[in-house]
Amino acid sequence: HLTHWNLQGFPLDGNFLTSLTVMDLSHNQIRTLPPVIGFYAHVVNLNLNYNMLETLPEQIRSMHASITELHVCNNQLLKLPNGLFHLTSLIRLKLAENKLKVIPDDVPKLTMLRHLDLDFNRVQVIPEALASMSRLQDLFLEDNPIKLVTPSSFTNCRSMRHLKVQVEWMDDMIAWRKDLSTFKQIQGHGVKCPPTEVLMCGSDAIWKYLIVCANSKVTKVLELSRVTFWMIEM
Repeated sequence: HLTHWNLQGFPLDGNFLTSLTVMDLSHNQIRTLPPVIGFYAHVVNLNLNYNMLETLPEQIRSMHASITELHVCNNQLLKLPNGLFHLTSLIRLKLAENKLKVIPDDVPKLTMLRHLDLDFNRVQVIPEALASMSRLQDLFLEDNPIKLVTPSSFTNCRSMRHLKVQVEWMDDMIAWRKDLSTFKQIQGHGVKCPPTEVLMCGSDAIWKYLIVCANSKVTKVLELSRVTFWMIEM
């Protein structure tokens, strides 16, 4: 554990302690990781939170047989390297509070992934590839400028327990109800319409309200410009 040491570079040279299983370098000022990170192939948990990383080295792929948790929150990540998607043992990937604009289509190669945290990034599009991640249980996408979410984005995520996504517009609300019928509770936050009293009554009340609004001669436009939905499997 080398946290809060004000480190500006990777402190190991790859010649010793290569049998480490936990590496905590959080709360430093590390800007880059050198290729020697690949020598630490036994690391199970790598914590790089609160640094200044803009990317990760391709050599991180050498951890593919061991690493189960990778934490790179609160950095300056602009993109994810191809080597990351060779980490087929990875279960938890936390990338919140970075500058990522794209979720690569290679994410489903992380076949064991259960938890993916991309809160507070700059993602605009949810790739269709996510729909094939059958083991994914938790997906966090709050505070991203996502323009559109369609039912097909998640319908094959059979293991999904927690889905947190903030969008500016939702496509075909009725289709969402049909395709995400396994989610028993939908709670909205920051929603102007439906009003709070409707949201408090649960998903059935929300859908009835939306149908009434859609059929109303007065209300033609629903105020759903900024919506956060939590979908929780009960």
